[in-house]
Amino acid sequence: MLFHEREQQREFEKREREGEQVWTSGIRPDVRRRIVYTVTDLGLNSIALNELFAETQRVLERRTGFDIGNTLFASETLPNFLNGCDNSYFLSTIELFYALLERKWSFLHDNLEIAVNEIFSQERISYEMISGEIIPFSSRELHVEIVEPVLRLLGGRSGWEEVETTYQKALHEIGVDPGDAITDATTALQLDLTILGCKGNALGPLTQSAMKMGLLAKHDRNLLDWLSADRSSTGDAHRASSAGPGDAWFTIHVSGALILRLVSGGPRGATQ
Repeated sequence: MLFHEREQQREFEKREREGEQVWTSGIRPDVRRRIVYTVTDLGLNSIALNELFAETQRVLERRTGFDIGNTLFASETLPNFLNGCDNSYFLSTIELFYALLERKWSFLHDNLEIAVNEIFSQERISYEMISGEIIPFSSRELHVEIVEPVLRLLGGRSGWEEVETTYQKALHEIGVDPGDAITDATTALQLDLTILGCKGNALGPLTQSAMKMGLLAKHDRNLLDWLSADRSSTGDAHRASSAGPGDAWFTIHVSGALILRLVSGGPRGATQ
């Protein structure tokens, strides 16, 4: 990251620690330009690039009725339109880019998705692109009810700094490396259990210890077993590559809910 990007990330992290909701559905003009630049930087030559922009513009005009401009100069007219159009039209255009790349330059559409999701994550924009479709966070309520309270609870809490840092890292990796985000989220939960006095060097024995201490009920084990299995199949430590942002959000919310309950709640079961 460049200096200004690191500064922005630190500012986001500070605001998140203070419990502020920094994720937004709005996409600023400068962020729009960044996303368009990812298309121009995919590696297409000037002829192919204008062909991509022209076909995207033609489809968009047919679907919306807008007169965007001369398609002979689509690499100029379309970006100008995207700077000022409604959010929904901008996101629709990115989906069109993906669909056309998939059809004609299929070796590049995955690169576009990765780049777009990375920008969404860095800018805290509450959309994610999954297989060419841009969707809002399906678990927006969970984000508000779990992620924010976890960050508020851990922020500045003495002795819990590593849990907070690891959970924050999971959030930052969603659009960049979902497998790493999954690993970080479950690692944060392990650290949480360790701080609470549970014994063990993996999620399995830590769960057993938590049950003996009354921190978890017997039936809670199913949830912990699922997290362990999910990390084994999709986390980066096991060289898995199938995880997407949706998988990462799922694990982050489940781990966050457990962290929140363990830190702020009372006993869940009788000690054994």
